[in-house]
Amino acid sequence: MFGWSRRDPRPGSMRDGDELVGCGLATSAHTAGGRPGSGARMTIGTDGKVFVQVGTQDIPPSS
Repeated sequence: MFGWSRRDPRPGSMRDGDELVGCGLATSAHTAGGRPGSGARMTIGTDGKVFVQVGTQDIPPSS
């Protein structure tokens, strides 16, 4: 339904006219209390390029 299989993974390859289009994935933290290792950083360069770094943890299910 999301269309992930139709996305072009090459950077800068997806466009709508002159606009670049991003196709990504979101995550969230739950009951982990914001443990170290989860976070995000976004940098916008002077050339207008955006670089996003995201880190998260994988919490195994309770047994």
